[in-house]
Amino acid sequence: MHRRRLYEIVGLGALAVVTGALVVSVVMARPTPVTAIPAPPAELPTGNPSTIWAPATPTATASPTSTPKVAPSSVAVPPQSAAPKLPKNGLNALAALLKSNEPASILVLGDGSGDGMDEWVAVWARDYLAKQRTVTYSAWDDQAGDYGASVTFGSGTRTVAVWNASRANPDLAAEAARANQAWRGANVVIYSYGHGVTSSALTKNLPAIQTAVRAKNGSVREIAMIQNPERVATEVRQRATTQTVQDWADRAAIASLDVYNAFIGNRAARVQLVKADGYPTSQGSTLWAKTLSDALAAR
Repeated sequence: MHRRRLYEIVGLGALAVVTGALVVSVVMARPTPVTAIPAPPAELPTGNPSTIWAPATPTATASPTSTPKVAPSSVAVPPQSAAPKLPKNGLNALAALLKSNEPASILVLGDGSGDGMDEWVAVWARDYLAKQRTVTYSAWDDQAGDYGASVTFGSGTRTVAVWNASRANPDLAAEAARANQAWRGANVVIYSYGHGVTSSALTKNLPAIQTAVRAKNGSVREIAMIQNPERVATEVRQRATTQTVQDWADRAAIASLDVYNAFIGNRAARVQLVKADGYPTSQGSTLWAKTLSDALAAR
């Protein structure tokens, strides 16, 4: 009886030893985690201690396939109604401008052959330009040194402003300064000089007048009028001045309108077209305006 009890106690002890050995073997078999120790820097950094070990700010790397976005406000939007690009030739440019729906502004710098309401500038504006347009006509007031009250001719959706700065007996040396006064933002400028002046005065002063005009608008289109012939007594002198204007226009690459030969080729007697002072009559002014209108219509 005692011997059996002794055997039971010994068996239990042996079982406990075996169980403990198994537990120890299992624990020893599990891998021990290893904590990574950062390698020391190759060179000890220097500087502000508060920033030495600050983490580096990551640098954004653009994707090779990404497309940059453009803000809508930075995209150039073409105007809904862009002004036509005018030909360099003044007559072609004026013709194109008058055929477009864009407003036109025409400045006439000239002498007494075109300063009256019965002379070519006003006749052209009233009887030709105003057929399909609303024309605002303003004539130079020499005493005021400015334009007088404007007059409206015709009606239509297309608009034309005619600034007639012609004046009787102009002092060519002062015309460049007056061009500045008369400027109202023109697309086209018409030069009309030749009566009552000498060729030398034209040669000397026409370039200065043109320079004043181009200082206002470097892309302005220009036309030079080759004015009407005078009566026989002064025809030779007038022929010389008109040739001077033609030569200047050729050198300056300005389009010219030959009114001189339009008068020569007309069947009406010279006395019906030209006054004793050399300026056109009412009939001559109508011929001048028609010559300009026909030249523009043919382009």
